Amino acid sequence: MSTFPKCNNFNLIRLVIAMSIMYYHACVMHDGSHDSFFSEAIGILMCFFPPVPIFFVISGFLITKSYIENGGNLKHYIVSRVLRIYPALWVNLAIALMLLFFSGGIKSEGVFSIKFIVWSFFQFVCGIRFFFANTLFDLTTYRSFFPIEYLWTIPVEIGFYALVPMFYHSLACGKKKRKWLYMVWAGFVISIRFAVENSQFPEFIDQDVLLNVNHTASNILKISTLPYLWLFLFSSFLYVKWDRVQKYVKNKFLAWLPIYIVFTLSRVPERVGLNSTMCLERWTDVVGYLLMTICVLSFSCSFPSLRVLNRKVDLSYGIYLNHMQVITLFVYLGFAQSPYFLSLVFIMTLAVAMASWVLIEKPAFKLKDSLLGKKNNKADIPFINVDLSR
Repeated sequence: MSTFPKCNNFNLIRLVIAMSIMYYHACVMHDGSHDSFFSEAIGILMCFFPPVPIFFVISGFLITKSYIENGGNLKHYIVSRVLRIYPALWVNLAIALMLLFFSGGIKSEGVFSIKFIVWSFFQFVCGIRFFFANTLFDLTTYRSFFPIEYLWTIPVEIGFYALVPMFYHSLACGKKKRKWLYMVWAGFVISIRFAVENSQFPEFIDQDVLLNVNHTASNILKISTLPYLWLFLFSSFLYVKWDRVQKYVKNKFLAWLPIYIVFTLSRVPERVGLNSTMCLERWTDVVGYLLMTICVLSFSCSFPSLRVLNRKVDLSYGIYLNHMQVITLFVYLGFAQSPYFLSLVFIMTLAVAMASWVLIEKPAFKLKDSLLGKKNNKADIPFINVDLSR
């Protein structure tokens, strides 16, 4: 079985990606700051290394690792995934609803309706937020948009979590049949087809599209796992075959990086970089994401001196979940044009993320140990997360 190093740079990658997402969103909400040199540099970096696909890559690798290393134990797998994703997510939702309530953003007639029950189910179980959002919430109060689109990776991640046992159960249980390989290949091809179709729909980030019932098919497809499954599967396949591929990847980041950059630049002016929504308009898009995946995995097991930054705390999930709450709160309070806006967002988001880790996420790991009867459970922290991924 694969022998990927336990001490790696995944936490560092996630932290950098989560903070870049936070900075990008803060610049968008802060008048004029998105035109600064630093924000332009961040934008270029995100074109070459789009945050959401990187979260998916890390999730695909680590979640498969977690499932297989525990021998396909479904109880361990389900408890681990539920306690990693949901507690912090539910607290995030509670904070969002509280802020909307005190700002008059919740319609009183909507809270007691069937629509609110349906919305709550999709949110609490699937992480899907856009159903009926325009009829349940007054989007002109606390924020001009309810926190809908920025957590769209959560249902994508949850869908992949549900599919991992289907793809890798026989392998995790020690069976030598090739069934898992055929299923992974079929899933990869089918997902590519949906990703191509996904590129034909309107842009995901468009608020009108999200709230327009005429685009329901587009909405559901874009927050489902189908258009993104192929990247998860490629990353998970590399984990399964790590013993064979590690000699081409481990400590080879500086060799793969120029290959990836040259390939990406060769597509100009056809396209500059990659995008987070992973719309596949050309076959070169697929190659670009696959090369990016190799670069990410190679960096994770290169530069041993960086691994001291990965041991104690993982703030990436807390940053990803809560940064837009912080950003929008400061915008609502009138700080959007303040020269201190970015600093306030940075400090407050890190504080909230640390609180999330200490008060919610870390105790959830201890609860997992208690429920599974293990004293030394591995902290196989997934995303995403996004990712997060996500």
